[in-house]
Amino acid sequence: MTGGGPQQQVDLYVPTNGNGRPLVVYVHGGGWEHGDKAGDSVNPNNLRWLWKGYAMASINYRLAPSVLWPAQIQDCKAAIRWLKARAHEYGYDPNRIAVVGESAGGHLAAMLGTTTGSKIFDVGENLDYTSDVICAVNLFGVSDLTRLRSAAATLLGQEAAGNWDLVRSASPVFHVHKDETPMLIVHGTDDKLVPYEQAEALADAMDRADARYHFHTVVGGGHNPYFGLGVNPRTSNFDVGGGGVGLLKIPTWNP
Repeated sequence: MTGGGPQQQVDLYVPTNGNGRPLVVYVHGGGWEHGDKAGDSVNPNNLRWLWKGYAMASINYRLAPSVLWPAQIQDCKAAIRWLKARAHEYGYDPNRIAVVGESAGGHLAAMLGTTTGSKIFDVGENLDYTSDVICAVNLFGVSDLTRLRSAAATLLGQEAAGNWDLVRSASPVFHVHKDETPMLIVHGTDDKLVPYEQAEALADAMDRADARYHFHTVVGGGHNPYFGLGVNPRTSNFDVGGGGVGLLKIPTWNP
């Protein structure tokens, strides 16, 4: 956006051995109040998609409480449009852009997914491009802020948290529709920060709308990238409060 600052920047990683690669856009977590596109020393952003042949972008967005909703989703959508506008300059495919986010980033990824086909949060530059993505991955993100008043107060502010129309506008469950992009929902049953029922509510809404999704439950999983015990990057102790002893197991097979 014109006049944007550090919270409206993107890190872009593109393989040098070919053009037209799909692009994975990563949205960081941090309760909408902190976090950064670069990750941190304990949980650096996952760049292994590069070795799988994907290009990757990691985006920032304005943070609460300095800036409140809907600035966060507006920034994410502006980033998608910016990336589409510059795809030919950098060599990735503008028609194959996916988004993945965890925690607060999972919420924003789900919002990007459920609002495909809509321009409700599209403001700023590059408006001749859509902010639609081809798929979304929601890792333990909030889906229904009407059930989490404290989270709503963080994202919208204390006064606005009582405005149910605004709270619903920030909740992916109320944007679900049949023609939205496919979504992968991954959530741990022992998540102490974002209850597992948030993922269930989103899956139920997508069932009712006959939307395309896959819901992967991590039994015993907590609220962190590895779904097990979480390390606090500030203290190096297992005290982040996310709960969980489970690990996400990805099926493997021999060729």
